[in-house]
Amino acid sequence: MILLTLDPSSTVIGYCISTGPGRLLDAGKIKSSKSDAYARLSIMMPDLIKLIEQHKPDAALVETPAPQQGQRKATSGQAIYGVAVGMVLNELQRRGIAVHRTRADEWTNRVPKLSRQRWIAQRYRGHGYAIKDDKGGDVSDAIGLADWWWARQGVMK
Repeated sequence: MILLTLDPSSTVIGYCISTGPGRLLDAGKIKSSKSDAYARLSIMMPDLIKLIEQHKPDAALVETPAPQQGQRKATSGQAIYGVAVGMVLNELQRRGIAVHRTRADEWTNRVPKLSRQRWIAQRYRGHGYAIKDDKGGDVSDAIGLADWWWARQGVMK
């Protein structure tokens, strides 16, 4: 089984392609240099489509927005984040890929991002992952999301 995990935002989409726990086929980020959020999304989506066509995943797991602690209303950044997640989900479903979703606060168990990055850097040292190349933690979160999913499926013993 080929699993695609995605950590989407309006600026970058972190991704991981895996076939089991610790078995990375590919990981990286899709990004755009455009300043307008909607322009960035329109540029990133074709790159996501290429990734899907190249790896032909059987299933995808997408990180979706989690409620922000102590916030009374959504910010404009959260709104465009929701648009980005919606575009990703729509494309996956349109292609007939089995789509699963999880909130960031569910899969991370609120472990700080830097701690997650360090764990991924240690676990995937031989795969060329480096924290210095992943300042936003987008790639490490996509990889961590894959590990979490495989563990939830009962395949990590």
